[in-house]
Amino acid sequence: PAPSPSPPNTVALTARLFAQCYTDDGAHALRDRVVPGAPTHTPRSCVRACVGFAYAGLQAGECTCAHALPALHRYRAVGAGECGGPCPGEAPGAGPCGVRDGPVLRTAVYDLSGLAPLAAGPGPPPPADVAPADFQ
Repeated sequence: PAPSPSPPNTVALTARLFAQCYTDDGAHALRDRVVPGAPTHTPRSCVRACVGFAYAGLQAGECTCAHALPALHRYRAVGAGECGGPCPGEAPGAGPCGVRDGPVLRTAVYDLSGLAPLAAGPGPPPPADVAPADFQ
């Protein structure tokens, strides 16, 4: 089943978590975990699936997670506009969905470092404006 569109407060949060757009290839810029359910992921479902990792990546509804940013000798940071707009069904202002258009692959990378304590248990609390219930 396709994830439901994100509630407005989560749309704003995922837009804030968006860190960078990266070039990609079939091997995935973020590759510690490929989350089942492609191509229906949204920023919200991908962030939720990747809590406990430092980064979530979204490429046209395909979600991947990683503990580190991609190797810059292989993948290159590009302008945010190259990652396209919101995923289908998402509200305007949601984080980008990433792009898969023939040979052009772009992964929208979300920084989850502030959410990691949610999965890790005891430790420093997440930032005060993070809504953990929206991602669990």
